[in-house]
Amino acid sequence: MPESLRVREARTLRDLRAMILFPWRLYRNDPLWVPPIVADRLARFDPASNPMLPHGEAQAFIARRGSRIVGTVAAAIDRELDSLMGDKAYASLGFFECVNDAAVAEALVSTARDWARARNIRTLRGPYNLTPYDEPGLLVEGRDRPPPILCAHTQPYYLDLFDRLGFHPWGPDLVCYGVSATEYGSDINRLPPKLLRVAEAVRKRSGAIVRSVRLDDWDNEIEMARVLYNKSLAVLPDFSPLGAPEFQRQAEAFKPLVDPDLALFVQVSDKPVGFVLAFPDANAALIHCNGLRYPWDYARLWWHTRHIKSISFKILALDPDYWGRGLDALMYVELAKATLRKGYTWMDMSVTGEDNPQTNKLATLVGANVYKRYRIFELAL
Repeated sequence: MPESLRVREARTLRDLRAMILFPWRLYRNDPLWVPPIVADRLARFDPASNPMLPHGEAQAFIARRGSRIVGTVAAAIDRELDSLMGDKAYASLGFFECVNDAAVAEALVSTARDWARARNIRTLRGPYNLTPYDEPGLLVEGRDRPPPILCAHTQPYYLDLFDRLGFHPWGPDLVCYGVSATEYGSDINRLPPKLLRVAEAVRKRSGAIVRSVRLDDWDNEIEMARVLYNKSLAVLPDFSPLGAPEFQRQAEAFKPLVDPDLALFVQVSDKPVGFVLAFPDANAALIHCNGLRYPWDYARLWWHTRHIKSISFKILALDPDYWGRGLDALMYVELAKATLRKGYTWMDMSVTGEDNPQTNKLATLVGANVYKRYRIFELAL
């Protein structure tokens, strides 16, 4: 007689750890999977660490057959965001991991759906772990290399499971661009000639100055970056501004990776009007480090961090009042100089919506190609 399928809330720290560790079994034979940092995943369910939770709510669930875990899911509501969205409010669906079994997927999604309905929410959207800035989407294309930092790696059969459950794509796909730097060596003059011409022309014409982030004025720099980020993306449909606590959470998590040579502001007449942020792609080291579950994993992290050859270009934000002036090219050239000088051989540009005019224009200009594609899904309740 087959064992019954049960879905229960993850109520204790032990339950949450079991949920977070489930992918170790699910992806054990997948060489591209990067084990997540366990402490980071646990912190996302801690109101003291996740600034969304004091004005929101999240619940994780575990599906079991007998005593064996066969799937996990979490649902979350950001009440502050929902109040801005009105009738477009949604509950995020995340931490979705599942064996290849439609019955298990149905049980997980039904549980998340009931949880959202009980809170008067009529739409599920995701995957988001737990916010739209945490490993968004299902991987649609690009299974030939590991994901860059902050990006997801999901089972290929999830696409079929979501389709069977009635999910529909929401919004434009998210894409990762990539460009190899091996052909340039350390010679900046071998960058695309058009890019160099545009950068030099705008430097002379506007008097723009590119400077490094000031680590000794971190809080003010981060707030300046947040304002520019929100202003830059406000032109996109359905964009939701990123609040100071959430931006600060993301910034603090990656502050140890910040290299001032790779975090740059552009100023015109002493006014910051844009910034770019890249940092060493920590996933190139973390793929070897088992989620930092044991003390010796930190020794592995130290070793592999010294040998990272790729950087991840995460943000290009430019005040729309300054679009069309070539300032994005100028920032990229300065970033490229540092990239080549430091010996990196690959640049990831991720993730960005297909409808993001600035990033897509720049990616084309520098000869980058899409190497990964992610898709967000929505389910009406």
